[in-house]
Amino acid sequence: MKVKVLGSGSRGNATIIETESCNILIDAGLTYKNISERLDGDVPDIDIVVITHTHKDHIGGLKSVLKKKPVVYTMADLGNLISYDMINKERRFSIGNTSVKLFDLSHDSYCCGMIISDGDKELVYITDTGYINKNILEDIVNKDIYIMESNHDVDMLRHSSKPFYLQMRILSDEGHLSNEQALTYLKGLVGYRTKYVILAHLSLENNDSRLVYDIMRGGLDDNIEVLVAKQFEALEEVVI
Repeated sequence: MKVKVLGSGSRGNATIIETESCNILIDAGLTYKNISERLDGDVPDIDIVVITHTHKDHIGGLKSVLKKKPVVYTMADLGNLISYDMINKERRFSIGNTSVKLFDLSHDSYCCGMIISDGDKELVYITDTGYINKNILEDIVNKDIYIMESNHDVDMLRHSSKPFYLQMRILSDEGHLSNEQALTYLKGLVGYRTKYVILAHLSLENNDSRLVYDIMRGGLDDNIEVLVAKQFEALEEVVI
């Protein structure tokens, strides 16, 4: 399994997961041109697109990606962006040895996370949620890779220029995970199999990549590699 986080945050989200059976694009918040640029023109054939939810930073580039004729899976309502007969609503699907299971998150627009399995390798993807339902936690323990939202530092947010109502939205159960919340969840999830934790969807205004790294590095075992996803450039490829 190869993991390429091409962009993560409010300006556009896109992650490519390559397996022996298929190539999966998680969200299309970047145009196909942007994706190609961040991969230096070496874009794998995209077989499947999974859309987590319909906020612009997750679907802004979808129309351009659809020209490549991928199969689209989502539980969200894509409205007029794509014809209904092109959308697959299955919560579980498989191609060859690769399987995907979608599960509900808690955001102010319907949103899902996912477990992607390829043989004995498993990845958990969770962004854009105010909390993780306890009924999900048992299913996502001790996986190889976690891509986990670590959106904001609470103090930075409270002292930011964002209006109070927006601060409350971000801090709510339908908002985003703070650095402290992300670490609390991760400490209960990672296990002996876990090789990588990738922190995602950082706020440009209310977080700092060095701060996030230090918090996670101080709270997680040393044998787990911690990476922080970027907004305007691709993160280094991760292979398991």
